[in-house]
Amino acid sequence: AVKNAPNSADWETAVEPYIDIQSAIDYYIFTCCISGHDNLRKNALYGTYDGEKWFMSAYDLDTTLGSNTYGTGVYPVKTKRTQFYEAASGGQKHRLFELIYKYSFDKLKARYWELRNSVLSNENVWYMFNNFVNAIPRAVYNMDAEKWADKWDVYLYPMPGTTTANVESYMQYYRMHCAL
Repeated sequence: AVKNAPNSADWETAVEPYIDIQSAIDYYIFTCCISGHDNLRKNALYGTYDGEKWFMSAYDLDTTLGSNTYGTGVYPVKTKRTQFYEAASGGQKHRLFELIYKYSFDKLKARYWELRNSVLSNENVWYMFNNFVNAIPRAVYNMDAEKWADKWDVYLYPMPGTTTANVESYMQYYRMHCAL
């Protein structure tokens, strides 16, 4: 349905029986806010309650918020305000996001501000992220580091994220990225 949707404002009518458009808009915003490049063309889960209409959800967030999976620090915050555009038409082009960006931009923009002033506000994201991280016992972190210790040359490349992964570094990236 998405692939064959018309290139016009009528795209929603063609797609709506198959895709929960609100979840797609929310996913698009969430993915762009966390700088989830891997989640634009892949790493999206599609779920359904009835086998007919599908909603979007994210997984495998290993390269979000600037994370570099090679353990060599973080990617820089983009200096251009093009993430939403790139998801719709650039190298990360996604047909559904293209339709939303081109023909439902006002909905996208309104929903962005609604989310940024509520669940995706800097304060709420920090609160949720910090509470999640603090709920994980220190012993679990230690067991994870021990499990993967032999997979990395800790002298050249420490286990990814061990030196840069903390709530404040991620939140600094999120604040800077969303400010753009």
